[in-house]
Amino acid sequence: MLVIRHGESQFNTRQTYDYNSSLSVKGHKQAEELCHYLDGYAIGSNVRQKKIICSPFARCIQTAAYISCYMGLNIEIDNRLIEHIHEKNGFHFRHSNIYCINSELSIKMSDSDSRIINRVISFYEQYKDENVIVVTHGGPINIIQHLMKNKSLSEYPEWNPEITNCSVTDTVLDTFENFKEI
Repeated sequence: MLVIRHGESQFNTRQTYDYNSSLSVKGHKQAEELCHYLDGYAIGSNVRQKKIICSPFARCIQTAAYISCYMGLNIEIDNRLIEHIHEKNGFHFRHSNIYCINSELSIKMSDSDSRIINRVISFYEQYKDENVIVVTHGGPINIIQHLMKNKSLSEYPEWNPEITNCSVTDTVLDTFENFKEI
C-alpha cells in the first residue's frame, strides 16, 4: 500500500476556508510531478498497483485523478479516509459542501477522535497487504504510520509536520518519503 497526502489545497494556503476545497495551483503541479515519481517508484519495486482509493474530498479526488490518468488506474472513494471536519486549532471550517459529497457519510460535525481512529484502523486492516495507492489527509496518514509501527493509538496522534503535501508512505517497505517541494 502506498499512502499519499493530497497536493496543496486552497484551504492549506487559506485561499478559502471551505474545508472541501480544490487543489491550489501549486497543488496541481505537485500532483503532476508526483505521477513521474510514482512511475519510477513502481519500476524500481516491480510492483504494479491495482487501483487508487481516496477520501471523498475534492483535493484528494483531484490528486488521485492525476495518478489515475497517468497510470491508468481506477479510483474508488472510501469515506473512512476522511479526517476531522469540525473546528480545530481555532479555524472554523465551512461545511456547506461536505454533505453534498455522499449522502451516506456517517461523519458528524462532532466526529470523535476514537471514531476517526476506528475508521482508519478498519480501512488499514482491509487494505494493508494490497497493492493499492491511497490518497488521503495528514491525519489518517499519521494513524496509518502509527499502525505500521505498532504504536499505541489510545488517543489521536499529534500532528506530524513531516507529512507534507504529496508525501508518500510505503506500508510494505516501511518507508516514508517527502516528495520534493515545487
